[in-house]
Amino acid sequence: MNRQPHRERGIATIEMAAVVTLTIVILAMIVLSGRLTWHAIALTKGVANTNRIVATLPRATIVGGSTALKLFTINTVYDATRSAGLDIQPDEELFDVNCGLFNCTDIGFSSITVSAAILFHDTIFGSVYQQVLPENLTIPAAATQTYATTTPKVLDNK
Repeated sequence: MNRQPHRERGIATIEMAAVVTLTIVILAMIVLSGRLTWHAIALTKGVANTNRIVATLPRATIVGGSTALKLFTINTVYDATRSAGLDIQPDEELFDVNCGLFNCTDIGFSSITVSAAILFHDTIFGSVYQQVLPENLTIPAAATQTYATTTPKVLDNK
């Protein structure tokens, strides 16, 4: 039973270094994918809530000017994403508000669609994962709501 322990002396250290490195990489990817999911959910909810608000505005307000409506929509989505704690806000150029199939200039529309997108980039790890991930990953969100054409009737319980 002549064992030679001096030949296996550094193997445990090498194995531990490999396992720790792999664990750190997997943990970093879990954190990054969690942040990506968090941004996507917050943006989707913000766009849906904004769409519900815009769908209840008076028709004259919506048709009155697409610039004012778009600015109102952008500010409302920004408020929703800020209150969710997002560090990356939607890109102003990627907002769109449509009434039906067209811009909100025609008075005969029946639905409103609000869409926005976040250009997601890693703000935690910086450029460490540039080989794995693209520099900017687009997270789109859109919601369509039927326009409230009539005011709801209040039932009288007498």
